[in-house]
Amino acid sequence: DTVVAAVVAAAGAAAREGGGGSGENVAGAEIQPGEQAFGGANSAERPQTPPPPQQLLVQMAPRLHNYLASDGLECMVAAGDVLVVRGNGGGLAAIGQVGGFMGHVLVALGPPLCIPRNSIAAEQIEEVWPTEEEAPGLTEMWKLRTVESTRRESGLYECETILYVDRVTRKLMVIGEVAPDGEVVGCEEGEAAELWQCPEELRAELRVDLMTQVMADMRASQANWSFSTGLKAVFQTANVKPAEGSAGKKTVSLEELVQCWNRPPICTSVVIAFWQRYLTKLSFPVPPPPGTTAGMFVEGERAAYYAGPQKGWLDGIVIGRNIDAQGRVVGYNLDIVHNVPVAYIRRPVHTRQPYTMALDLILKYMPLKADRALPGDLLKTMKECEWVRIVQVPRLFRTTIVQPPPVFFCAAPQAGASAVPSTRAPASSSAASAAESSPTTSSTRAGTTSSAAAAAAAAFAA
Repeated sequence: DTVVAAVVAAAGAAAREGGGGSGENVAGAEIQPGEQAFGGANSAERPQTPPPPQQLLVQMAPRLHNYLASDGLECMVAAGDVLVVRGNGGGLAAIGQVGGFMGHVLVALGPPLCIPRNSIAAEQIEEVWPTEEEAPGLTEMWKLRTVESTRRESGLYECETILYVDRVTRKLMVIGEVAPDGEVVGCEEGEAAELWQCPEELRAELRVDLMTQVMADMRASQANWSFSTGLKAVFQTANVKPAEGSAGKKTVSLEELVQCWNRPPICTSVVIAFWQRYLTKLSFPVPPPPGTTAGMFVEGERAAYYAGPQKGWLDGIVIGRNIDAQGRVVGYNLDIVHNVPVAYIRRPVHTRQPYTMALDLILKYMPLKADRALPGDLLKTMKECEWVRIVQVPRLFRTTIVQPPPVFFCAAPQAGASAVPSTRAPASSSAASAAESSPTTSSTRAGTTSSAAAAAAAAFAA
């Protein structure tokens, strides 16, 4: 802005100095192209035609621009997240349906796929696309692979759920689904949904390979949706988390939880069994073969070393390796002890009993029995276990650098210096003196114009 102001000021000064010169044409003097003859001896009565306005090209500075490019659901939904559709009060007859009695839950199997309004993929779901009156300003929808247990489908039901974000309320709306055979099924009206993200400790290192194994196990053993299981959930308690003040006391064994996985399910059974199976597989890691690169430790990695039968396994951080003459690793240096033999060092996950670790993880993140939990029990437990609930999708703005196009600035002379046309007057007694002053006036005008242009150029360069 400072540069532009300096350029405009310099150009205005040039126009004022060029337009206020005292040069004139007198009788007998040659009239140059673009000039007019004026009469009278006084220079104030003979204004001159000002030079044409000067145009200066100024390059504007770049600026930052924030814009809402997309709803960004692909950055918010991950495999294992839970989609909750609240109940609509349909009664016991609506159990097992989307939005039915006490709600319905689904498990996401990966991030969603964006479908812009005018894309080829949008033609497939054109019949469920909301009208402008139903969803003003809607320019995109999303397809999310989900798994659920529902009364209207046998076994484990997998499909692509169709979602969109309402532009006014910012709620996540379920509008339909794409069945495994490609049929598009829509809802009479959209159902508002909530997104529940797993806790940060699990989300930071999700094992998609283990989740693929979990889905393969569930497809092989999943039974049909059961009305009796739904009734049992009404009258029996599903929570198995130890009460406060009973640290170290387990209220259930891992074998009891595993038996609940294979019983006839309801919608919540899929969520509970999915995560309990995943946490169990996470607790049974496969130790790397000895002597391989996968079994080696790197600097900064956490490790456990055996300090004897009394102290047991202690945690430390690797700060170096000890190598023999053949280049083999024979020991590690930890931050708490040096030169630990390879035989006495393990990864922390390998020093715990897998069954104990699996049960501890389940009691920490999903302490429910899969065959008797209502949607309300599931939501209450996830809240207590620090799952993150998202009711409204936030606006995600993206920043870009915009380079404005060059701008032409035109500096015109002041109103008092504008040319006033008049007729040519005959020669007078002052013609000689006026003729003598004409060369000086011409040179003065040229000097003024050149000096103003130089000032404008200097301001633009600055």
